[in-house]
Amino acid sequence: MSNLKQDIPNLAELEAKVGKVIDEEMVRIISSTDKRRKAVTNSQKKQVSSIVGFVLLLILVATANVLLPESLANLLLILALSLGIVSVIYTVYWYREQKAFAQEMNFALIPIIIKILDKQVLYTEDKSHNQETQAILKESLLITDYDSVRADDMYSFFEPYPVTIREIQVQKQVSNGKNSNKVTIFHGVLASVELNKTLTGTTFISTEGDKVGFGHRGFWSEIINSDGIEETELEWNEFERDLHVATNNGIEARYILTPNFMVDLHTWWLEHKQNMRIVFKGNKMLMLLPDTEIKISSCTTSVEPEVLKQYAFSVIKPLWRTLALVEDIKL
Repeated sequence: MSNLKQDIPNLAELEAKVGKVIDEEMVRIISSTDKRRKAVTNSQKKQVSSIVGFVLLLILVATANVLLPESLANLLLILALSLGIVSVIYTVYWYREQKAFAQEMNFALIPIIIKILDKQVLYTEDKSHNQETQAILKESLLITDYDSVRADDMYSFFEPYPVTIREIQVQKQVSNGKNSNKVTIFHGVLASVELNKTLTGTTFISTEGDKVGFGHRGFWSEIINSDGIEETELEWNEFERDLHVATNNGIEARYILTPNFMVDLHTWWLEHKQNMRIVFKGNKMLMLLPDTEIKISSCTTSVEPEVLKQYAFSVIKPLWRTLALVEDIKL
């Protein structure tokens, strides 16, 4: 079994390895996704052309009301509305093609993920695990106030523990006076790790900056004193300064949070300083890791090597981060 921290110790090494493997696999990636890529670009051209035509016809209709007979102006209006409907149809078609292309690209990336991480991986499309994703998020209590969850691709690994890593977007309906808008309160990765033993307590980890939390709710104020959970002091001042631990079983929490785990988690946090959330509960470790580079249901249609490398890096980075952290768990 490979050790990711030894093989790929940092982001620079990961980016270099991704670049090397993409260079080796470039021809295969492009050829295996060529047909769908062309379908996406063609549908996008039709979408853009129809929208531009719709706007130009509307401008012409506004002018025609002054310069042309009413019957001709009405005919132009009908044409404009028809083109508007066509543009909507092309937009829907483009979205479907883009989503299908993203899935094809992710299938094409599987051999690359295996090469880079040296682990077997199973890729699952969004529809088959959407309900499971919602159940996991609800069980985790890492976000408690939201209205909808949109799940995308899921990657499953099998060592050193069974791990699923899925892309999610969590939204909430927010009212502001007379207006009500759906806003994204979390965009990133939901990771679920199946542990080798069932824990007796519950332990949460979050960050110093997590004062108002996802969706502007005080995360710590919600979990502290629920089920006897209290903030716990650990013996590392730098960790305590930036990250917080709350648990109803302090002895178990110290057993779970090994020095390596805390060092890697803290190093990770220092790279981006975003509000990650983790819970150890039952036989699971569940994690929410913000990642704004993830693009739900989309990917690049470019065949430029550097663009493909950057896209592959954005997909593989959260997988590498999660699996490297999971290696520190000793249960």
